[in-house]
Amino acid sequence: MIREVGFVGLGSLGAAIAHRLVTQGIEVHGYDLSAPARDRAAALGVAVVDSPMDVARRCETVFVCAPSSAQVLEILFDPRSGLAAYGSAEALSGGIRSVIDLTSGDPAKTSEIVERLGDAGIGYLDSPVSGTGGAGAAADGCLTLLVGASADDLAVHRPVLDLIGSSVHHLGPAGSGHVAKSLNNLLVAAEMIVTSEVVVSAMKAGLDPAALVDAIQASSGRNFCTEYRFPEFVLRGNFSLESGGASRLLEKDCAQAVTLARTLGSPMPAGNVIAELVRIAVADYGGELASTNIARLYAQWAGVRFGDGDE
Repeated sequence: MIREVGFVGLGSLGAAIAHRLVTQGIEVHGYDLSAPARDRAAALGVAVVDSPMDVARRCETVFVCAPSSAQVLEILFDPRSGLAAYGSAEALSGGIRSVIDLTSGDPAKTSEIVERLGDAGIGYLDSPVSGTGGAGAAADGCLTLLVGASADDLAVHRPVLDLIGSSVHHLGPAGSGHVAKSLNNLLVAAEMIVTSEVVVSAMKAGLDPAALVDAIQASSGRNFCTEYRFPEFVLRGNFSLESGGASRLLEKDCAQAVTLARTLGSPMPAGNVIAELVRIAVADYGGELASTNIARLYAQWAGVRFGDGDE
């Protein structure tokens, strides 16, 4: 069993996962570019170090949790190893032996990461997270992990993955997790958009939206939005980040999914429309707000309003 890990990327989700590992008896050496993030992680029991290079020197297994694959590439390979959150492949080949990438990464870039780490003798597992509850689920060890890795790498790291994920799915070799997560999040966007269109249209027709969502949830049209996001947040006018992740991340994932399909020659006309609608929504209300604001935007377009909190 792995008893010591590194962790680079201590934002809201990363810090919650790192803290979960600490509570399970794992010694965590962590780094983040943000000084406040480092301070918060230290208060949670993470042994904060000065750079990713220090993490790599101390730990054979290193988790990376970043907003995008572009940042993961910088964290791993930028030669300016003494600056902020950057390291070099040469330095990483010292103590580190494997990277577990929790990022909702770009499948097009994952192959480059795998190849470059492999050249340095470093293993790679992509394990983007999913499920409900965000940082709260991470703190409870209740995440869903979509893992791409060799069978041998997964066997070595499965015990530590089981500490943070209650549902661990091995989807194939390295890179498979990022493919699955991008496609999953395109489906998430489709559910949000179509559910918003349906509920707003019902409101315009004079139906009670809560009654409609309850009826759909008991019918064949049920989905994650009718089960959770609409009754718990949207219908109450709560569009905070608690209700859904930052919209810029959903926009990124949708773009990754349709690019993947295009590269593979797989037809995705509806997916392209969904990705474009997400792009339009983000351009309207901004990428830092929760993705549930897609529903709010549809309501504004239609001249209706969700809940008392929707101002």
